[in-house]
Amino acid sequence: MRPLFALAGLVVLALTYLFVAAAVLVFLAPPAVLVGIAAGAGAGALIGLHRSLAVLAGRVPAGYVRTPDDVVAGRIAGGVRKESIRRDHAWPQYFAVQIRWDVTAVTRAVAATVSHVWARTLRPLAAGETRRILLFGWPLFPPVLAALVGVSVGAAAAVTLTAVLAGAAAALVWGMGLPAVGLLRAVDGLWQSVFRASGSCQHCFHVTSLPAYRCPGPHSAEDREAGLDLHRDIRPGRLGVLWRRCGCGHRLPTTVLRAAHSVQACCPACGEPLPSGAAAMTDVRVPVFGAASAGKTHLIMAGLVALSRAGTRRGTVGFLDEHSRTAYEQYRALVDSGQSAAKTSAAVPVAVTVRLRGGGRAALVHFFDAAGETLADSGQNGQLAYLDQARTLTFVLDPFSIPDVRDQAAAGYPDLLSEANPATYDVADAYHVTVNRLRLYGVDTHRQRLAFVVSKADLLARLPIASGLDPDSGSVRSWLVTVGLDNLVTIATRDFGEVRFFLVSARDPERGAAIEPFRWLLAADRVSV
Repeated sequence: MRPLFALAGLVVLALTYLFVAAAVLVFLAPPAVLVGIAAGAGAGALIGLHRSLAVLAGRVPAGYVRTPDDVVAGRIAGGVRKESIRRDHAWPQYFAVQIRWDVTAVTRAVAATVSHVWARTLRPLAAGETRRILLFGWPLFPPVLAALVGVSVGAAAAVTLTAVLAGAAAALVWGMGLPAVGLLRAVDGLWQSVFRASGSCQHCFHVTSLPAYRCPGPHSAEDREAGLDLHRDIRPGRLGVLWRRCGCGHRLPTTVLRAAHSVQACCPACGEPLPSGAAAMTDVRVPVFGAASAGKTHLIMAGLVALSRAGTRRGTVGFLDEHSRTAYEQYRALVDSGQSAAKTSAAVPVAVTVRLRGGGRAALVHFFDAAGETLADSGQNGQLAYLDQARTLTFVLDPFSIPDVRDQAAAGYPDLLSEANPATYDVADAYHVTVNRLRLYGVDTHRQRLAFVVSKADLLARLPIASGLDPDSGSVRSWLVTVGLDNLVTIATRDFGEVRFFLVSARDPERGAAIEPFRWLLAADRVSV
């Protein structure tokens, strides 16, 4: 009988268990499932929110932050200008680059947390306790699984909401940023076009509308040696619309107009400093060419001194670099003392740059004076790249190198001829060698203006052959034709878009008309002096 009683007890116990389990499944499991789903969804949403806020607060996993090194390495979308050797070492604009990586970081962080929750909850099944759990805990499976599913759904919803909000914010910023970038770039370009603004290097003669800018922030010697402090494309874009942040943390303005007077501009070709205001001010390059001893250096000396004295009275002239300031002081001393300048070095010239203000605008004017021997040598004049970039040129002719003038002076005025120290190079050849060099390098001289200057006017006036000659352009041209240079005059007027003739003496810069060729050349750029 005892076994029967035991069997009956087991049956009653089993029936009771099944009754209780059925009651749990029928009456408790559904609300428990609903509660589990709701609680899990809330917990999942909190997980997603926490991870999103952590990423926004800067706690981004390694590998998910786009840095200036990534920009330099080309791992950020965007092209590189032809003049640039690489992308600049600067932080990419957040909504242009980093926001996508932040959403990815949030997604993976939330996924990792949810996976951890699932693993911790289901760990007992993997620890050999499956029989006991299945025997006694299976009625709790539905709400537990519901809670896990709820966590997953809530977390997915939070990530989706984060992605949607991030996408909406990025779309809004791009929608405003792209027109702003286009407008700011257009303003730079329009300004440079209207005011003929560019940056000219005094050393390598490179001309650019977009200088490189040297960051004044804290950079190591290694960074500066590698050029990481040099920003070669300061324009608005993926690295910033109104401002950009250098890799060192220093904030820089983005447009050329805003950077021109606040950041040190440099030549993108050789790295030498450019004058303040480069590429934002009218830029005039004035190459002077002619034979050796024709008076090129004296013309620049007298013209520059006259420009400075005429402008200084109105406070409109300034020298922006030590080389130009020193050169001007030497010129002024020679002009005031009446002494002659030393023979021009055969080395490649460094421009003398002066800042002029006149006619309602500011201009940087660069005077280039190469030795006549360098100009005449086709093997050397190829390195005078400033000739190719000039809108205006000045040809200096020594009247004592004209055969008729030289013969008259030699016959009756030998002392005057000796004082004149005439150029020995053929007049026409001195002109043609430079013009042919311009054509060889693809320069359309018909788009350029030429100041045709007859020098040494004070000495020439003492010869009978110059009687009746005055500084008027028509008079100078007629006189040149009279003394046998009609072919050169015709060729010059045919080669260049506009030619004007001048008679100049460098002895007295204020009354010798040395300023007149430069006044005429500058007037084309609407700079009055």
